[in-house]
Amino acid sequence: MNQSNLEAITGKRQRELITATVNAIEGFVQFSIIALGMLQLVGLIFGNEIATSSIRFMRTRSNETPSERTVADFMRKSIFSAFRFSKNLSIAQIILARKNIAS
Repeated sequence: MNQSNLEAITGKRQRELITATVNAIEGFVQFSIIALGMLQLVGLIFGNEIATSSIRFMRTRSNETPSERTVADFMRKSIFSAFRFSKNLSIAQIILARKNIAS
């Protein structure tokens, strides 16, 4: 944010709110970029496994490396089956416990 624009705001609380908003937006963008990069890495490393999986049907393959959307869809559909076989993982126990509460 341009410092001179922030200096035009006289109220301390308003300045704090604006700064917090900018920080939140920047944090969101940074996490989004990291998530996108992780999807790209998973697509590069596990592209064949994703393409040949029965979890996701693809009529045609346009590229050797699946898109970020394809990887995200595959992970979304397969994550709970991975937890079923790895019940000792802490994250799996947390998610399964919350899933049982919501049911």
